[in-house]
Amino acid sequence: MNADVIVIGGGLAGLVASDEIARAGKRVLIVEQENEANLGGQAHWPFGGMFLVDSPMQRSLGVRDSFDLAWQDWQGSAAWDRLDGEHPEDEWAQQWGRAYVEFAATATPCPGSTSPGAPAPASPSRSSRRLAPQPSQVWCASPSGTRSTA
Repeated sequence: MNADVIVIGGGLAGLVASDEIARAGKRVLIVEQENEANLGGQAHWPFGGMFLVDSPMQRSLGVRDSFDLAWQDWQGSAAWDRLDGEHPEDEWAQQWGRAYVEFAATATPCPGSTSPGAPAPASPSRSSRRLAPQPSQVWCASPSGTRSTA
């Protein structure tokens, strides 16, 4: 194949770069390690919003959550299958995932957030001069292990 530009990685940045290059009239080749069903990298999953565990908003909505539920959800989604052997390939990914969930379990809403329980801004800032409140999107764990947004 002849290409003017080769883009390594079909994640969100690679796709945007490829689109811009193609719009400029160039031929683009995207080289991606995943199959076409996973094109888009992490943007393939609905990963927008915030990932919090047992947040004030979840509690105010009656959503029961905990570190254990969130970690169970994360492990089910990640489906690590390379944890055995002398050099387990998924070991670092699992450690990163656990650290991420631990962080989410201790995070608090940012000052100026519209989430219940969020502290007020310390001083006037862009966030306090919005024309309208911006709703927060929070990941909520359900007892069945699935997540929805609130």
